[in-house]
Amino acid sequence: MATNYIQVNRSKQPGNKLVRLAALLTEARQISSDIVNVGGHTITGANHVLMETVFGLTTGDGDDVSSMVVSINNILNKDTTISGVDRLADLDEFTGRLGLQ
Repeated sequence: MATNYIQVNRSKQPGNKLVRLAALLTEARQISSDIVNVGGHTITGANHVLMETVFGLTTGDGDDVSSMVVSINNILNKDTTISGVDRLADLDEFTGRLGLQ
């Protein structure tokens, strides 16, 4: 296999941002996978009470959060076909409902 490593000059702001983006995406993929794994152990059928407790969610939000996290994990880590419109809508919902806290 030929080498495909791309050397980036991080002393240049755009180059540094490029490397930072790659690092953040790597971290986001791992965190998403971790959250889905933990979440899966805190849900019994349609009962999300333990998940709400473990994640510090308001009572009743567990189902919505679980669905959003699974969608984000599918986008970041799964080989599934999600249309561009649906993918953007899922990303927007997740960041809009949970971001900037």
